Amino acid sequence: MLSGGQKGGVRIGRALELGQHLAMLVRADESRTVTWANASMRAALGIQSGPLGTLGELMGLADGDAVASAAEAVELGLPLALLGASGVDVMVSHDVVPVDDDGTCTHWLLLGRDVTCEHEAREVAHVELVEAHGLLQRIVDVVDDHVYTLQLFDGELQTIACGPGCERLLGAPIAPDADLDALWDECVHPDDRGLREEAREQMRRGEELIDVEYRLIGLDGVVRWVWERARGSVAADGSVVFDGTVTDVSARKSAEERIAHMAFHDDLTALPNRSRFREALHDALDRARANGTTLAVLFVDLDEFKLVNDSLGHSAGDELLRLLAQRLRAVTGGGELIARHGGDEFLALLELSSERDPISSAAAAEAGANRVHDALDAPFKLAGMEVYGSASIGVSLFPFDADDAETLLQHADAAMYRAKRAGRGRTRFFAAADGGALARLSLETALRRAIEREEFVLHWQPIVALPDGTISGAEALVRWNDPRHGLRPPGDFIELAEQTGMIEPIGEWVMYEALRQGRTWHDQGIDLTIAFNVSMRQLRQPGFAHGVISSIADCGLPPSSVFVEITESAAAAEAETTPEVLHELAASGVNLALDDFGTGYSSLNRLAELPVKLLKIDRSFMRRLPGDSGAERVVALLLQLAQGLGVAALAEGIESASQLDLLERHGCAFAQGYYFSRPLPADAIASLLIAWPLAA
Repeated sequence: MLSGGQKGGVRIGRALELGQHLAMLVRADESRTVTWANASMRAALGIQSGPLGTLGELMGLADGDAVASAAEAVELGLPLALLGASGVDVMVSHDVVPVDDDGTCTHWLLLGRDVTCEHEAREVAHVELVEAHGLLQRIVDVVDDHVYTLQLFDGELQTIACGPGCERLLGAPIAPDADLDALWDECVHPDDRGLREEAREQMRRGEELIDVEYRLIGLDGVVRWVWERARGSVAADGSVVFDGTVTDVSARKSAEERIAHMAFHDDLTALPNRSRFREALHDALDRARANGTTLAVLFVDLDEFKLVNDSLGHSAGDELLRLLAQRLRAVTGGGELIARHGGDEFLALLELSSERDPISSAAAAEAGANRVHDALDAPFKLAGMEVYGSASIGVSLFPFDADDAETLLQHADAAMYRAKRAGRGRTRFFAAADGGALARLSLETALRRAIEREEFVLHWQPIVALPDGTISGAEALVRWNDPRHGLRPPGDFIELAEQTGMIEPIGEWVMYEALRQGRTWHDQGIDLTIAFNVSMRQLRQPGFAHGVISSIADCGLPPSSVFVEITESAAAAEAETTPEVLHELAASGVNLALDDFGTGYSSLNRLAELPVKLLKIDRSFMRRLPGDSGAERVVALLLQLAQGLGVAALAEGIESASQLDLLERHGCAFAQGYYFSRPLPADAIASLLIAWPLAA
């Protein structure tokens, strides 16, 4: 309350008159007459002279309510609206002070500042906010995704907002009073509840980003794969909120499953293929090692299958393979897997329950082989004829014949050829006394000597750009120049090198030699990209990426002219370390290629995260083209996948013009194979470029 008598009032009035604040005096009696206003207030109201009337008139209220309304506005922190001369409200941020004269309140002093512009700006912002909210709500209403906001309160998550997309994902309307959180939890597939609960636990821990895929069993009974993503933030009130979306990814998952099935199953017989068999064999070996049990690999080859093809035609031969596959499935039991290896060859995996006793293990394996023979006893009806068949079967046993998958397969294959030599319908077991172990030891010794003496050479297979038919690059392929056996292909020694660790020095030599040759071509004016393979063991080496980058720099090659190839299986097996290594290489400008694509199982999510620029479709698909509609569909799908990922595709193993025509029709960017050229020594590549028949 202001007081101090007449002199004090005069001093206060002068200060208010000269000040920048808005000020006016209002009688405290029932009239509420405005007795005085300073120049700033009059300027704001647009009333330069003359009476101002009552406070009620200025506020558009009854005089009795005006001061109370002004006082209430002060309490709420709201501006006061005063009616100016032009009929436009003047917004005043104000305070109300009683004026005391000898203990009696005679006037009310209103003090403030003009906030009209600020108020108008807030009004505009409010309108824009309402419009933006409406637009956002309309977007939420039409998108298929479930959009939500969760709040973390006392360690629990509560849904505070959600869009109508939840009804589309749950397959039925949701009652307004329904507990959506509980309903959603009930619809999560039982096998996936752990995944979603872990995501919710991450939210409770306050982690910023949530990313999880799981299945929902909708109220309509439909199973849907969904992808849930959420980002946490701190709200204005200090609470943690998560804004998220849930997307139906069933179509993508279905495509992944189709591609995976095609990659792991034989199109003709619907049996697992050899890639799937190898994967199952590795898993079975892990179990056998852990449990101390044995297992058997059976290599089954139909006798005189060529005679059926030659006499009754390939259609009859295909039908025989399909019928045989059905019989083999019927005679196999639990713990047994039948797969088609290719052509007229099949594989069987038997997990034996016996202890590691070679006699009982061999007896159990022989019983399995006899079931296969029995399946062939009845005749097959082909082309209106009854055809009898038989099979030669080779058997290898873990751990007696070998300790790893590849050697078990090789030994079963060798035993199968012994069975064929013995006559039709026979079973033979691998015998280490045949010299297998001794030959391996001899090969290992010779390979170590070859590394010391650098007995390796590189041959180069041209890579052809299909749009114009030019040679755009060359892949380095290692050969062993064995003093005793001559030039040996990688199939003779790479597997042993991988098993013994010798692949690391060999791979390092290949890289340096490939880069050196690339520099030589560069100096000769030959503009080719060079490609070389790296092994799983090399990817595990600490500092591998740095070593590659440094070697390229030492050779003076631009990184963009180099392709580093890794196999799809290596990328999948080293899922924890591979992305980091590959991103480091890609960041330096080195190109990355995924080799043997289609033979391993790569998650599409993980594949999309790898910085590869080239997918190399495995030659096994090309062998079946043209003429195999299943293989053609797989190749078309793989090419579409490459296009969808924004990377180029290269098909390996091209051996005919018809294969090339099929690839060009499906938009394949690059190809290599014997149709263009066998792998050649480096000096022959320059000659090939000069005489190249497909050059533009």
